[in-house]
Amino acid sequence: MILHPEDYEGWLTGSMEDALALLKPFTSSMMRVVRQGVRGRSVSIVTPMD
Repeated sequence: MILHPEDYEGWLTGSMEDALALLKPFTSSMMRVVRQGVRGRSVSIVTPMD
């Protein structure tokens, strides 16, 4: 589950309805790759978010 920080509390302590309301796709433009493996080697490709 990927949540926005402001949704953590509702996910952890809210009602079942609160939790179900959070079951939606996370905006892909807000995601970033921070480490990617290539044949057993990992390459750091950290990109700052604007």
